[in-house]
Amino acid sequence: MANAYIQPTVVASEALSVLGDELVIGNLIYRDKTSDFGTNNGYAVGSSVNIKQRPDYEVNEFSAGGSVTIQDVRESKRSLEVEKHFDVSIEVGAKELAMDFDNFSDQVINPAVVRLAEKVDSYLGTKIALCAGAYYSDTLFADAADAALARKQATEQRIPNPGRFALLGLTAEASLLGA
Repeated sequence: MANAYIQPTVVASEALSVLGDELVIGNLIYRDKTSDFGTNNGYAVGSSVNIKQRPDYEVNEFSAGGSVTIQDVRESKRSLEVEKHFDVSIEVGAKELAMDFDNFSDQVINPAVVRLAEKVDSYLGTKIALCAGAYYSDTLFADAADAALARKQATEQRIPNPGRFALLGLTAEASLLGA
């Protein structure tokens, strides 16, 4: 007899929990704009999503007795195209339906979600070059000057300190750590 826990909402909840734990690059992405997606329950590949961008104002110097320059609120939107959908479809048979939830999660959900997270992170890694604040160095932060240049570029692009991070591949990490 099938277990009652194997309902789509229960499986999805467990899968999302595992996905949140497994993503690396995906968890570093700024997600404060998710409300801009509205109530649409999914976008087709090729669809566009409009994301609001904060207005950018000019700071003027004020002197006593002088006039002020009034600026309009200039809201803008950036259109993002949905490029891919990743999927791990699994046929659940009688054997899997007979498992308790912990075994079902260990044997079915976790392995599928780990592979999904790897694919998502790999894809996002190819998009990093298009991101604001990206800094590339052939010297792999070999000295303080290179690290200072990375900080300088992030500061010039107004990336808040708490939102800064560095990503290294395995070869770069090994080199940096002296292996």
